Amino acid sequence: MVRTLWRAACFWVLLVLLGSCVGIQRDPLRGIDRSQPLPVWARYCPYVEIGDSELRPVPYYMGWTEDRMQRDLASMAKARVSAVLVELSPSAIMREEIRSRLWHFGELASKSQVRVALLLVPDAPGELKMRRANVLRFLETQKFGALPGALRQSDRVVVVLSERIVLDSWQSPSPESLYLRHLGHDLPRCPTGPKSYGVDEHGVMWVRAGERGGSKSASPKAQRLEWPLARDGGATLRDQLLLARRQKAKLVLLNSWNDYSDGSAAENNSIEGSVLLNILLRR
Repeated sequence: MVRTLWRAACFWVLLVLLGSCVGIQRDPLRGIDRSQPLPVWARYCPYVEIGDSELRPVPYYMGWTEDRMQRDLASMAKARVSAVLVELSPSAIMREEIRSRLWHFGELASKSQVRVALLLVPDAPGELKMRRANVLRFLETQKFGALPGALRQSDRVVVVLSERIVLDSWQSPSPESLYLRHLGHDLPRCPTGPKSYGVDEHGVMWVRAGERGGSKSASPKAQRLEWPLARDGGATLRDQLLLARRQKAKLVLLNSWNDYSDGSAAENNSIEGSVLLNILLRR
């Protein structure tokens, strides 16, 4: 009996030592209830500024082509992203070529599980003051109530306004075809810097893969020394999703799917490969 207990103890000690040698880690999501779905809306840049950086998409792309649309939608569906917020400015929307590209993207999305919503942003850096009535009139003129593959709430097409768009009023009624959401009002403002805001009073939380803060380099050394929020091989995104689960979030906003200028891209890339996509899948 004593000899049997001694052998069992030695066996467990050996397992611990072997685990530390080969880097076996405890599942950080172990013990967290993942039985309920955690919807993710991902900010998406149709026209990406990649620049000369270590961090870039794989495979590399230029423009918002048919092949890229199909590949992006397939990757988002695989990562269980429920909606994509396509970031466009008013002047971009007024260009027939870009508007037709957005409609085609919506048509492709309608054949998948991913829904599409416009994320309206200013044309230039800084805030843009607008009358709410003019925003709604503009969206109706551009026929966004008929956007194919659209994200819908209360049976209306969702349009999200950037926090940099300042409206004169928030309380006036919306048209029957549109459901206006506004970052910084009924949706939280995206955080900056090293800390997360956590889940807000509506159960919504932003998660970020990283924030480069103007650093020209995306090397691991530069991330540690220069970035406000290092990507840390995907650990940053993993920890924020873990916090969202612990705080029982109802909706996660991902900043972003493919913004390389701010270092928050989560798609398959040259530094982490598909690690972040797998993290999203396992959330």
